[in-house]
Amino acid sequence: MAARRDAVRVYANPPANTTREVAWDGRHLPPQPYAVYLHDADGSTPSYGLDFDVGKGAADPEALSVLARLCRVGIPALLVGSGPGSGRHVWARFTPGLPRGLAAALTQRFRR
Repeated sequence: MAARRDAVRVYANPPANTTREVAWDGRHLPPQPYAVYLHDADGSTPSYGLDFDVGKGAADPEALSVLARLCRVGIPALLVGSGPGSGRHVWARFTPGLPRGLAAALTQRFRR
């Protein structure tokens, strides 16, 4: 993956729920929590994640349903635990990467 490596998003403190972009040398980690970009230089994403929270319904049945649908159409996917509760993430792998517009459309489709 030729992911962007020149910047990361760091969590501002305070307030804890905001982020800002900072330059990154690719070697030294920021001292605060951070997130890396998961898209290539052209804006496509080879990895696409969906988050299923327990607070918004039953995470397991929904996550397993999405996982089964992705696998049924030949998209490699992985189910992993999320957080201290029983939330779930489904990560899908796209080769070539999923175009930015399609990723946004999928996000809207799966949003509840």
